Amino acid sequence: MSDSIDDFTEDELYASYEAYKTLLDAGLTKEQALERTGITAQIAKDFEDEEQEDEFKDEFKEEWDPEDLKEGFDEDDAGFGSTDDLDDGLDEGFEEGGYDESYD
Repeated sequence: MSDSIDDFTEDELYASYEAYKTLLDAGLTKEQALERTGITAQIAKDFEDEEQEDEFKDEFKEEWDPEDLKEGFDEDDAGFGSTDDLDDGLDEGFEEGGYDESYD
């Protein structure tokens, strides 16, 4: 192992953290696992926090197939309607005397 944490590459840090978790699973104490892997308690905590954040994000992640979105998409199905419907409704209001000139 390297003499200093600063000498670790990112890949080595990840590998050391994985080794740390394996040692914990094997029954070593945190202190023993940290000593054997050469990482600090703060590095281990940072990796644990990162894993928890990723797990949290994965719980809410929905996966969409872009092809499913393209096939059969209809504006009316999405609740948007068309602008033609809006124009027809406005025209009907004018025809029925719905326009009040007192607001001009």
